[in-house]
Amino acid sequence: MLDLGTVKSELSHVIAGGNCNPSIMAREINMAQAWFANKNDWHTTLQRYSFCTANGCLVLPREIASIRRVRVDGALVDVHTLWFEYQANGPGNMDSKWFDCYNVFTLENPGPVINQPCGCNHILALSDREEDKDIEVIIRGTDCAGLEVRNTTCTEYEWGESIPLRNVEIIRGGLQKPSVGDDTCPNKLSIIPRYTCEKFKKISHISKPITKGYVWIFEYCPDTNNYRTLARLHPTDTSSEYQIFRLRPDYDGERQLSILAKRRYIPAVNDTDVLYIQSLPALYEAVQMLYKRRNNDIKSAVQHEGAAMQHLSDQLSSHNKGVINEVDVDAQTWGGGRIYNMS
Repeated sequence: MLDLGTVKSELSHVIAGGNCNPSIMAREINMAQAWFANKNDWHTTLQRYSFCTANGCLVLPREIASIRRVRVDGALVDVHTLWFEYQANGPGNMDSKWFDCYNVFTLENPGPVINQPCGCNHILALSDREEDKDIEVIIRGTDCAGLEVRNTTCTEYEWGESIPLRNVEIIRGGLQKPSVGDDTCPNKLSIIPRYTCEKFKKISHISKPITKGYVWIFEYCPDTNNYRTLARLHPTDTSSEYQIFRLRPDYDGERQLSILAKRRYIPAVNDTDVLYIQSLPALYEAVQMLYKRRNNDIKSAVQHEGAAMQHLSDQLSSHNKGVINEVDVDAQTWGGGRIYNMS
């Protein structure tokens, strides 16, 4: 698999006209990937995922951009977006019981980010880079009583609670607990780790600036000194937003889901990060396209772009050789209708 470090080394002579600055090289490679990410379902951009749902709701990881196919307990079901509910000649509200007989997933508004079925606990945020120390992360959500958490330590209310980042290395030997007898808010003590004053039952939003490293969000119980990983945020992920899919009403309870999904393009940060576009010849042409465009050589840029597209198409065609394309027509869709083309 191509990673960022490999492509930097292989294409150093053509990236940005031969600029060997590591940050500029990473920027150009990421821009090249972003340019072609949504032009087709390229080889390796489709991936299968397995999930287990317990309450009829599925929160998609940030790595998933869109769902192509779904099987629930082995049975293929149809997938509709939220817009299916609002088609002019459609059946009306998807929540109506009249819809119970249909295999339908509905896309709700993004969020909540995290539900904590195991209880109500403090939240801890850690980074894998020392440079991120003391950067503020804002956690919004509801407390154990279901009320919106707000910071009342200042003269004005602030929705949610801010906590400073600490380095993830502090969990290697176990988290350090507050001193015995400290009954004030741990967030105001100069101890490590610093976790939220409030306990959260549900997290609805996480906000942070661009960081140098990944940020881990943990559920933390100071009484037992136990923690549980809830999420890992990409360095460029400044405002968390996740899609929720609700299964049809009779799919409540434990269900096994197998999903074929389009991966979301996420910029590579570390040299070991696997790239979204897995074609070295295509990236070779793409970085030159960017350089030519930047220098207003549009004719050459168009030629490089066409060459990159051809390399990606050849790779996809070679991967799919001998595979019969499947086309499903969803007869239960009113209005526009949907056709799934898996080529």
